[in-house]
Amino acid sequence: MNDFCNEKISQKPIEGSSIESNYQRVKDKYPLRTGGNLGDKTKETGRNEFHCDNPMQEAMKLYSELSYGGETQYTQNLHGIMSKMSDGTILFRPYTSTAGSPAVEIKIFGTTILRSQKIHFLMK
Repeated sequence: MNDFCNEKISQKPIEGSSIESNYQRVKDKYPLRTGGNLGDKTKETGRNEFHCDNPMQEAMKLYSELSYGGETQYTQNLHGIMSKMSDGTILFRPYTSTAGSPAVEIKIFGTTILRSQKIHFLMK
C-alpha cells in the first residue's frame, strides 16, 4: 500500500488535468447512475458502493484513473492520499470505518457529468 501511495506522490503533475476529462477514459467500466453517481446506491445507508472481487485493487485503479496528472500528497491525517486537479480533488483512503472497504472520494466543481461523492469498494 505504501508503495502505491509513494509512487503516486512522486509522479509529476500535468497542468490542466481534470477529473471530468479523466473520467471519460473509464466511463465504460464505471458507468454513472442518474444524477452523476458511481457504483450502486444502497437502500440502508444511501451510500455509493462498488462490489468487486478485489476492493483494494479496484479502488486503487479508479483513484489512479481519476487522479491522473494531479498534484498528489498525503492527507493531513496521513490516512490516505489526495490529488488536486483543475476541477477538484480526489481522495483515496485504503482503510475506512467499514472493515475491508477502501474508499475513493470525489470533490468536484463546475461539472455537468460527475458529482461530488464517496464510493466504498466491497467484496462481491
